[in-house]
Formats: sequence, C-alpha cells, structure tokens
Amino acid sequence: MNQAGQGGRSVLRAAAKVSVVAWSVSLAGCGNSDIDAVKKQTLDQDQSYTVGQAFDNRKVCDSVKWDEITDDRGRKIVEYRCTFNGVDDYFNNALANATKKLKDQYQSAKDAYGKDAQDDLSDAEKRLATLKASGLASKYPDNTPDDQLEAKVKHAHDLENLLNNARVENNFDTVAVTNFWDGFTEAETNSDPLHQAVATFQADIQSAHGDLSNSATWPNQARADLNSAVAAAASDEGQILDDRIRIPQARLDVINTKKKLDSLLASKDQALASLDADLSSKLQQLDANATTSIDELFQWSMSENGDPVFVFAGSEYKFKNGKEKLVNYYDIGTQHAIQAMIRNDTTTYAQYVVETNLGG
Repeated sequence: MNQAGQGGRSVLRAAAKVSVVAWSVSLAGCGNSDIDAVKKQTLDQDQSYTVGQAFDNRKVCDSVKWDEITDDRGRKIVEYRCTFNGVDDYFNNALANATKKLKDQYQSAKDAYGKDAQDDLSDAEKRLATLKASGLASKYPDNTPDDQLEAKVKHAHDLENLLNNARVENNFDTVAVTNFWDGFTEAETNSDPLHQAVATFQADIQSAHGDLSNSATWPNQARADLNSAVAAAASDEGQILDDRIRIPQARLDVINTKKKLDSLLASKDQALASLDADLSSKLQQLDANATTSIDELFQWSMSENGDPVFVFAGSEYKFKNGKEKLVNYYDIGTQHAIQAMIRNDTTTYAQYVVETNLGG
C-alpha cells in the first residue's frame, strides 16, 4: 500500500467523528510548504507551544518524520509520524509473559492427564464398597457375571419406566402381561407385593377361561381387581427395583470408569505429544503476531485557502508476520496524546502506555 493510500485510509476513518481538539490558526508568518503551515499553529491546550515545538521535541520518539502526501481522493495531507522508543522491550516482555502463561497452562494439562478418570474410578469403588457393606448385599445378593451387568441394569430401568407409565395412566395391563420378575430369585418373587397382586389377577383370568395375552377377554371385575391391587403395590415396587439394581449399577460404574481410565492411559503418549504440538503451534502464532514497531500518526488536510484542518490521530502497529493495524485515538485519546506531548516526561513506549492509556 502506498503512502497516499495510507493517508486516505486514516482520513476516512477519522472523518466519521469531529475531533474535539482545536488548532488555533495563528501563523507566525508565511511558510513555503504545507508542513510549515501546520508546524506554525499553536496548541489550544497550551498556546505557549507551536505544533512544531510540541511534536518535534518528544523524548518518547525514536525518530520523527513529516510528509506531504495526497490521499486517494486528491486531498493534500500533512502527516506527522513518531516512531516510539522502547517498543521492542515492551512487547518482548509481554511476549515472555504470554509464553510463560501458555506453557504453564499446557504443563498443568499434562500433569492432570487422566486425573479426572482416576478420581471417577476411586469414587465408583468407594460407592460400591459402601453398598456392599450395607444391608442391600444380604437382601439382594448379586451374582451377575460382569458381562451381563449392563443388560441387567438396562432391564431394571426399563421395568421402572414401564411401572411409572402404568402408574401415571392408572392402567397396569402391560405390567400384567410382562415377564416383570425375570431374573428375580424364587424367594424374591414370592415375597414381592406387586408379583402377588399380578399373580392373583392372572389366576382370576385363568379361572374365567380368559386369554391373558388379549386384554379384550379380561372380565371387568378382574381388571378392576388388577388396578386396585397393583396400584397399592406399585408405589413400593419402584423402590424395590431401585434397591435391587444399586449394587449391579455400582459394579457397572466401576467397570466402565476403569475402562475409560485404561483407554486414556493407553493413549497417554499420543495425547501428550498432541498437547506438545498444539503448544508449539500456539507459541509460533504468538511470535508471528509480535509487534515490531509502533508509529503515532497525526494528519491534517489543507483547505482551499491553505489553512490546515486536523483530521486524524492514532497509532500504526507493524507485526512480525508483516501485517499492520491502524488504531484511531478519537477524541479522548487525542486529548491524552496532546497532554503527554506537553508534559514530555515519558522516554519509552511502556511509560507512554501507562500515562495515556493508549496501548493497543
């Protein structure tokens, strides 16, 4: 991008808002260039300074440059450019801090690898031990093989859903024709209140020569007895199902959490290598996006009668990856920059950022 193009971009960006900074047109004499006309203006903030005196003698500037350019709309532009001192130190320190923070984050992730899964396994083992030590182990002995636990737990949850739906609808037809007690021991089945109610209903149907698989053949009295007797027992059955499945569920949790931990540990080397690669990529991005220089820009356009008109103030950032960024100060930022010029007590960009709050 040529210089005229840069001037045009800056002017257009500033044109959206009128600056509060006023420049007194009190020229000390007739100059031979537009730059002279700008430099001979006095500052409204402190009329003991001309623009040239305030802008040309700044401790924070490593170098100062004035240019006369033409923007892409044919306007004459006077541009002042201050290259800040100490930019490398400021951003090298920021880069070092960001690098350390990023490395610490990734090291924490590596140190904690698998810890959540290990904690989950430990918690699951503690829950299982507590349940086995309770009365549930003797009341509901669990001899289910490991490879059948998942099916047993699913079957129990399916029964709970079936029972809950029946209670909501007050219709226990599906319970009566379901092999609800599959997997119960004979003692459990005989002592189960819901089984007793359904068994009585089934006996009534058979004595009436009804077809248990076809609810249309059920005598009304038998159906009424079913809903009455089963409804009374159903409230306890949900808790019974839940109690019966607690230890199998806890065993299944231990098995599943151990599988998860084993899987994580088996892929640990690959996962840590991926973290290292990701960290390396992010560090390269940080380095590529490092700021290499910052110029502070002020621009004026020239009116038809030769009077300068202030149009833009801001900073231009250049990065290691070749990109650039232009930051508009707008009203308040421009005021801060002018006040810092008048004080002229900063020698580095780091000090300038603290004093003006104009860091990018």
